[in-house]
Amino acid sequence: MKKKLEYSEATQRWAESADKCWRCGRGGWWPGSLIIHHIVRGCRRDRDNLSTTAILCQECHIDEHIGNELGIAGCLALKAKHDPQHYNLEAFAKAYRPNATPDYLVELRAKVDAASERLGE
Repeated sequence: MKKKLEYSEATQRWAESADKCWRCGRGGWWPGSLIIHHIVRGCRRDRDNLSTTAILCQECHIDEHIGNELGIAGCLALKAKHDPQHYNLEAFAKAYRPNATPDYLVELRAKVDAASERLGE
């Protein structure tokens, strides 16, 4: 059985403030019908880094893990729209690729901008 992640009080308050899935807009609450999605699986190690998380309903969370429909750039575009306070591309890049070059950040920013346009965000 998969171990349930424990979160800091700040992360729990952040998640509890969510009232809908960022991807489909379905209403809900955390913990319950909404899930803290770690945009990159390796980022679970730093589970309280809010620059690496999104709020998804259970269905969209499963879809994302099975089909990776949004991908990293799409999830970050949703992050920028729904949680601008914690949208920090530099912090995300540092958590995702600690040895990333400045070129990677430029490339990631371009992909997020393109995903925002594609998603109409």
